[in-house]
Amino acid sequence: MQRILIYDDSREQCNILKKLIGQLDGYSAEVSTAVTSDEAVRLLGRESFTAVFLDIELENDKNGISFADSLQERFPDISLIYITAHIKYCEDIFATSPAAFLLKPFTLEKVRRVMQIIEYKQQSVGTLKISSGGKMIALPLGNIAYMESIRRRLAIFDLGGKCIGEYYGITLADIREQLPDFFLHCHQSIYINMKQVLSLRRFSVTLKCGTELPISQSRYRESKQRYIEFLGDEI
Repeated sequence: MQRILIYDDSREQCNILKKLIGQLDGYSAEVSTAVTSDEAVRLLGRESFTAVFLDIELENDKNGISFADSLQERFPDISLIYITAHIKYCEDIFATSPAAFLLKPFTLEKVRRVMQIIEYKQQSVGTLKISSGGKMIALPLGNIAYMESIRRRLAIFDLGGKCIGEYYGITLADIREQLPDFFLHCHQSIYINMKQVLSLRRFSVTLKCGTELPISQSRYRESKQRYIEFLGDEI
């Protein structure tokens, strides 16, 4: 069951979103709301949430993206969903690591889509199967942060940025069909797990483990759009 916190400085918007979540068929969720940062911090310290819906424009000109920084530092496993009516913030959103975003005005279909995205990203995924040295190796895809191919050597890195295997005679093309859609081909020689993206900037991406990787100039526009679509509604 999802335990959700909605933090929006408008009580009306909180109640609308809470009501829509309650109207979703097949979803079980306990929803709390906060309209101030003090209230949100108090609830976060008292309860264990699986997801936080966070407005970008908060009370007294506070910035929700700044609040998100401290949220993700304290609670890295919580799914963060930005709620906003202002597309202009989307570039700033990439400086954090949201699971999705929800555009105002809220509708039942928008909320359903975001909930599906959250549950999908929280699910465990399959394995990457590699035949190497006469052995079949199975690596959980959810534990892979990125993969890099150099001179027919495939290096695979875990969520901490540590290389967990090097496989000779294998290229990215050899394993491409096994990769789910949350893996992004951001560079000719690199695939990244978009669930592990901390920030995406022009021609570079930083993962949660701290590793910074290049984005090919020719792939930047597609990579940016893929990441936006991964977060939720297409802009």
